[in-house]
Amino acid sequence: MATQQELDDAVVAAAQQLAQQISLMDQAESRRVGYKILRDEAETNRAAAAADVRRLRDQVKAGATRLNDAIVAANAGPTS
Repeated sequence: MATQQELDDAVVAAAQQLAQQISLMDQAESRRVGYKILRDEAETNRAAAAADVRRLRDQVKAGATRLNDAIVAANAGPTS
């Protein structure tokens, strides 16, 4: 049969182990939240980059149209 001191020591050890496990769970939850924040930021950045690509593509198309118009005008010669 265990003595009262042995029982007390076992309770203290179990409480310390439980506290350590709770601490590890808290750390894991903090990392999970951090990863979610990073994932959300990455999605925001991806959406912004896609919008930039669309805007630049439109600018390139407009520039190509202006260049083509200038070439056509130059080939047509002077208008009088």
